Amino acid sequence: MNEPRDTLDRLIDRALREERDGLPENFAARTAAYVEAASREANDRLEAWLQRVAIVALGIGAIVSVFVMGRDRLASVALAPGAGWVLSIALCVGLSWGMQLFTRRRLNSI
Repeated sequence: MNEPRDTLDRLIDRALREERDGLPENFAARTAAYVEAASREANDRLEAWLQRVAIVALGIGAIVSVFVMGRDRLASVALAPGAGWVLSIALCVGLSWGMQLFTRRRLNSI
């Protein structure tokens, strides 16, 4: 009635009694490197997810601010000294993020 269990017990008993090769010299180092890489990958995924959430929240906040402040405020900001630099920096950041997204999607499709 316990045939599968007896078979398993016999296999374990045989495996424990047989002579076997020892572990490779660098077994502990390889195992530690594997665990560290898996942990780092999980942390990278969490960090990427949190970055996306933060960017979306900032984007929504910016859109809400534009609607709340109205066009009059935006016109006065555009006429302020140094506004050209602010627009240039915003354009550079936007292009950088866009290229990163394009590159990631292109690499994921390969």
